[in-house]
Amino acid sequence: MKLSKLACILLGVLIIVGVSIFLGFKLINSENSDDVYLLFNTDRNYKEYTKIAMKSAIENKNYDSVYHIDVLCVDMKEKECIEFKSLSKENVEIRVFPEKLSSIAHIGQYETDKYVTRTDLFKFKFTELFPDRGKVLYIDSDTLIRKDLKKLYNTNISKFYLGAVMRLEPDYVPFVDKQGRIFQKEENYYNC
Repeated sequence: MKLSKLACILLGVLIIVGVSIFLGFKLINSENSDDVYLLFNTDRNYKEYTKIAMKSAIENKNYDSVYHIDVLCVDMKEKECIEFKSLSKENVEIRVFPEKLSSIAHIGQYETDKYVTRTDLFKFKFTELFPDRGKVLYIDSDTLIRKDLKKLYNTNISKFYLGAVMRLEPDYVPFVDKQGRIFQKEENYYNC
């Protein structure tokens, strides 16, 4: 059976429209998903803070939200890592991943202080360590979550590599100019 030129064009348009609707539905569906993928990064020093952050997320989630929580346990014993799994409950899946601090030696010897540790440098390896996660919500261990994270997670950041929350008030960081004078410089930064 031969189709006329007009019939072929109409068929092509219908196929394009059908595919577009299908893809559009998939995109809308994925942005409004009940699934929320969370990532925590901790070591022995922050283990208890991480548990509190996780508990606050779990206790304040909506019933229909499904949390998939990955915990990167740096230089921790297996028994300590498994403790995080005990927080799992209905609609909350928890996976733990033991890592050695030595595995990030190639990142370099960045200067750290009491607020930023070598463990924090694992943030630079997340995409390598979790290639199965297209999008994750990384949460610092010293964070309390007071409501469901689904709306925040479903924020469309598809045009960006990462999204972050800017601190509401800037910090004033001391710096020295070329003449040796000390100034306070306003500095904005993001909060993990």
